[in-house]
Amino acid sequence: MCNFFSAISDGFGKVLFFKIEDVVKEMSVGNPKNYEWNSHSSISKYYGVEPKDENTYNFWEYDVDKKVLTIDRVGHRKDNELKVKKTIEDYLEGKDLAFIRNFYNNNSGHSNSGHSNSGNSNSGNWNSGHSNSGNCNSGNRNSGNCNSGNSNSGNRNSGNSNRWNRKSGKEKNKHDNKVNIDRRNRKRDRNKR
Repeated sequence: MCNFFSAISDGFGKVLFFKIEDVVKEMSVGNPKNYEWNSHSSISKYYGVEPKDENTYNFWEYDVDKKVLTIDRVGHRKDNELKVKKTIEDYLEGKDLAFIRNFYNNNSGHSNSGHSNSGNSNSGNWNSGHSNSGNCNSGNRNSGNCNSGNSNSGNRNSGNSNRWNRKSGKEKNKHDNKVNIDRRNRKRDRNKR
């Protein structure tokens, strides 16, 4: 199935999965081997399990919401499910599971949907990078509200060249036109004196 959170075990108590630092390390160099963080095959490859030996490993899926461990594939060795579950739960304890789920589900980088993504051209909220849609994004050319950076559309944006800043479109245009007319009238009145 290869869903978040995936792990493999060798039947002798060795439990393997991608740790956050493993993902960061590989992403920092562009993930040249195209690892998929929830793929049992990628986990095997990353930890140097020979392809001929991969079928002797048990493949596991841990549901972080329900706290349920299921076996996806049984190798020829029986494994201690309690040991695998404890190892995974110990690793995940105290961590922000929503962030890790997004991170492992490849919501880092570019063109992601969802929330709290890093990179560019993401949809959702609280994204960092550029050209994001949604709210509370940092970077430039974001659409939505409460964005920081430059050339953002939406409301309550900080930065330069933002559209619809603090007012909706018609209100802002009407306000800007009134300000411009008032300035011209004051200048005309000063010139008459």
